[in-house]
Amino acid sequence: MGAHISARALPLHHDIQAVQRSGWRAVDHALNDGEDYELLFTASPGAPMGDDVWPIGYMTSDPRIILEDEHGTIDLEPKGWEHTL
Repeated sequence: MGAHISARALPLHHDIQAVQRSGWRAVDHALNDGEDYELLFTASPGAPMGDDVWPIGYMTSDPRIILEDEHGTIDLEPKGWEHTL
């Protein structure tokens, strides 16, 4: 399984612009920073959702994880938080 994620659908905190790393967009921080945690789960299309649930994409049979943004689509590569002193 893979996923198709919409960058526009990601819930971004308004302070995210203040913590920009050089060359990173707000969506890069949302996907890769290590301080914030969100619960990610799958549900059937049309399943009832609570007020604090944001659909961000859908599952695919293609094993890639695709991010769609204003520039088109790209394959996401897993990145971890780099702890620096």
